Amino acid sequence: MAEAPAGPFVDGNGRLDVAGRMVIQVRLRDRWSYRAIAAELGVAASTVSREIAAHAVEGVYRARDAQRAAATARRRSGNPKLVGGSPLWLGSSTG
Repeated sequence: MAEAPAGPFVDGNGRLDVAGRMVIQVRLRDRWSYRAIAAELGVAASTVSREIAAHAVEGVYRARDAQRAAATARRRSGNPKLVGGSPLWLGSSTG
């Protein structure tokens, strides 16, 4: 087994970061199992499985593309639930 890269591989919210995604890309190329990759990253095997299923394109996982797609998906839509100055916002801020 190759030398393990330094972690952690998750951000402050527990999501994989670009370094974790790079490890997945390299280990998949080296034909590692999802469980072995997960153990190296310190996450559940299901996390690795879902990450690959969500971000592989035509069966190929690319870390930079996956990071970009995950960041885009994470952004909130332009329709916030509570808009400042709205009657709902004013009612919630006054108690």
